[in-house]
Amino acid sequence: MSVKRTSEQIKIFSKLLNEGKTQKEASQIIGITEKTAGAWRKTLPSVIYIKQRNDIQKKISAALNNPNSTASDISKLTDAAIKLEKCIQYAINNPL
Repeated sequence: MSVKRTSEQIKIFSKLLNEGKTQKEASQIIGITEKTAGAWRKTLPSVIYIKQRNDIQKKISAALNNPNSTASDISKLTDAAIKLEKCIQYAINNPL
Protein backbone atom coordinates (compact mmCIF):
# COMPACT_ATOMS: atom_id res chain seq x y z
CA MET A 1 0.00 0.00 0.00
CA SER A 2 1.42 3.34 -0.97
CA VAL A 3 2.00 6.14 1.48
CA LYS A 4 -0.37 8.43 -0.45
CA ARG A 5 -3.17 5.86 -0.35
CA THR A 6 -2.63 5.22 3.36
CA SER A 7 -2.69 8.95 4.03
CA GLU A 8 -6.00 9.29 2.19
CA GLN A 9 -7.44 6.33 4.09
CA ILE A 10 -6.44 7.88 7.43
CA LYS A 11 -8.16 11.14 6.45
CA ILE A 12 -11.33 9.28 5.49
CA PHE A 13 -11.14 7.20 8.68
CA SER A 14 -10.81 10.36 10.78
CA LYS A 15 -13.80 11.99 9.08
CA LEU A 16 -15.91 8.88 9.56
CA LEU A 17 -15.09 8.82 13.28
CA ASN A 18 -15.94 12.50 13.60
CA GLU A 19 -19.26 11.84 11.84
CA GLY A 20 -20.13 9.39 14.60
CA LYS A 21 -19.19 6.07 13.01
CA THR A 22 -17.69 3.45 15.28
CA GLN A 23 -14.14 2.23 14.75
CA LYS A 24 -15.51 -1.06 13.43
CA GLU A 25 -17.90 0.62 10.97
CA ALA A 26 -15.23 2.99 9.70
CA SER A 27 -12.69 0.19 9.23
CA GLN A 28 -15.21 -1.83 7.23
CA ILE A 29 -16.08 1.15 5.03
CA ILE A 30 -12.48 1.85 4.04
CA GLY A 31 -11.40 -1.78 3.98
CA ILE A 32 -8.85 -2.05 6.77
CA THR A 33 -8.60 -4.37 9.75
CA GLU A 34 -9.89 -3.34 13.14
CA LYS A 35 -6.36 -3.72 14.50
CA THR A 36 -5.09 -1.15 11.98
CA ALA A 37 -8.05 1.11 12.76
CA GLY A 38 -7.22 0.90 16.47
CA ALA A 39 -3.62 1.87 15.84
CA TRP A 40 -4.68 4.80 13.66
CA ARG A 41 -7.26 5.96 16.18
CA LYS A 42 -4.65 6.20 18.93
CA THR A 43 -2.60 8.64 16.85
CA LEU A 44 -5.37 10.91 15.57
CA PRO A 45 -5.13 14.35 17.18
CA SER A 46 -8.90 14.90 16.98
CA VAL A 47 -9.55 11.79 19.09
CA ILE A 48 -6.99 12.89 21.68
CA TYR A 49 -8.46 16.41 21.78
CA ILE A 50 -11.99 15.09 22.23
CA LYS A 51 -10.87 13.14 25.30
CA GLN A 52 -9.32 16.34 26.63
CA ARG A 53 -12.60 18.19 25.92
CA ASN A 54 -14.46 15.73 28.12
CA ASP A 55 -11.96 16.28 30.93
CA ILE A 56 -12.27 20.07 30.69
CA GLN A 57 -16.06 19.84 30.70
CA LYS A 58 -15.90 17.80 33.91
CA LYS A 59 -13.54 20.35 35.47
CA ILE A 60 -15.82 23.24 34.49
CA SER A 61 -18.84 21.47 36.00
CA ALA A 62 -16.91 20.76 39.18
CA ALA A 63 -15.74 24.38 39.40
CA LEU A 64 -19.27 25.68 38.91
CA ASN A 65 -20.54 23.43 41.69
CA ASN A 66 -17.69 24.31 44.05
CA PRO A 67 -18.45 27.43 46.12
CA ASN A 68 -14.72 27.99 46.65
CA SER A 69 -14.04 28.38 42.92
CA THR A 70 -13.34 31.90 41.79
CA ALA A 71 -14.55 33.60 38.64
CA SER A 72 -10.94 33.56 37.49
CA ASP A 73 -10.76 29.76 37.81
CA ILE A 74 -13.90 29.32 35.74
CA SER A 75 -12.73 31.88 33.19
CA LYS A 76 -9.40 30.10 32.71
CA LEU A 77 -11.15 26.76 32.19
CA THR A 78 -13.59 28.20 29.66
CA ASP A 79 -10.74 29.90 27.80
CA ALA A 80 -8.95 26.56 27.63
CA ALA A 81 -12.14 24.91 26.35
CA ILE A 82 -12.51 27.52 23.60
CA LYS A 83 -8.90 27.07 22.48
CA LEU A 84 -9.30 23.30 22.54
CA GLU A 85 -12.39 23.56 20.31
CA LYS A 86 -10.29 25.42 17.76
CA CYS A 87 -7.69 22.64 17.92
CA ILE A 88 -10.41 20.02 17.45
CA GLN A 89 -11.81 21.78 14.40
CA TYR A 90 -8.34 22.10 12.88
CA ALA A 91 -7.56 18.44 13.59
CA ILE A 92 -10.83 17.33 12.01
CA ASN A 93 -10.13 19.31 8.87
CA ASN A 94 -6.44 18.33 8.77
CA PRO A 95 -6.17 14.86 10.32
CA LEU A 96 -2.49 14.36 9.56
